[in-house]
Amino acid sequence: MVVLNNHSKTSPLVSIWGKLVAFSHLIRLSHTVFSLPFALTAVVLAAVTSVPISAEQLFWILFALVSLRSAALTYNRIMDRDIDALNPRTKNRELVTGKISLKEAWIFLLITVFMYLTASVMLKIPWLFIFSFLAVTLGYSHTKRFTWLTHYWVGVALAGAPLGAWLALKGTITLPILFLAVAVVFWVGGFDILYSLQDMQFDQAHNLYSIPRFFGVKFALIISRSSHILSIIFLALVGLSFHMNIIYYVGLVLFALGIVFEQSLVKENDFSRINLAFFTTNGILSVIFFLFSFLDYFIFSFLL
Repeated sequence: MVVLNNHSKTSPLVSIWGKLVAFSHLIRLSHTVFSLPFALTAVVLAAVTSVPISAEQLFWILFALVSLRSAALTYNRIMDRDIDALNPRTKNRELVTGKISLKEAWIFLLITVFMYLTASVMLKIPWLFIFSFLAVTLGYSHTKRFTWLTHYWVGVALAGAPLGAWLALKGTITLPILFLAVAVVFWVGGFDILYSLQDMQFDQAHNLYSIPRFFGVKFALIISRSSHILSIIFLALVGLSFHMNIIYYVGLVLFALGIVFEQSLVKENDFSRINLAFFTTNGILSVIFFLFSFLDYFIFSFLL
C-alpha cells in the first residue's frame, strides 16, 4: 500500500508568490489605469510643445507614479484597517484578514516612499513639489473623517500624476497643464461620488464624511454629473490650449459618451452596476483619452 505524505508547510516559492499577490491586491495595482494614462497624456502634451523626452525620463516618471500610488494605497489601508473590518464591503481586505501583517504594510510603505523620493530626485523635481505631492496623496486617507470634499481630495491626489510628469519634463507648472489637472480632479471626484453611494448608510453609522451621506442620493448624482461635465469642459480647454487637432477631439467625444454611459449605469434607486461604472468604464475612458491624444500628436507631427 502506498502512503501519501501531506505536507502542512507551504513551499517558499508558493509563500512568496502568495505574498506578492496579496500586496498587488492591497495596492489595487490594476487601478493604476486611472492615473497612468493621464500622466502619459502630460508626456504627450510636453512633446507637443517640442520638449525632448528620453527613455530614462519616461522610466522614472512611471516609476515615481507607481511608487507614490502604491505608498498612498498602503497608507490608506493602514489608516482604515479598523473601519474596513466593520464594513461588509471591505472586511476581506488583506490587513483585516491577516494576509498581510501591519508590520509588513509599514515596511512596504517605507520602501515605496523611498522609491518615490528616489525617482523624483532622478527627475530633478523641486523638493517643494516632491513633498507636496506626497502630503496630498497620503493625506487623502484622513479626509473622510472631517470633510465631504474627500472625493475631490482624491481627485487632487490623482491629478498629481500629470502635474508631476509635466514638471519633470518642463521644470515649471503652466496654465495649460493645470487645465488637465483640474479635469482629472472633476473626473475622479465625479466617479468617486458614485462609488461612495454604496457606503452611504455605513458612513452615516460611523460618522464618516461623503457627499451622499450629507446631501442624499439625488443631489449626490447631480453633483457627480456636474463634476463630469466640468471635466469634459476642461479637457476641451486642454485641446484649445495645446492647439490639438481633430483626432484629439474625436477622443474627447468618445470620452464624453463614455461618461454619459457611466452615469446611466447608476440610478437613484439602483446601485447594482456601480462596480461596472467605477472600475471598467473609467479604466477604458482614461486609456481611450490617452490613445487619441497620442495618435493626434503622432499623426500630425510625423505623418502629415
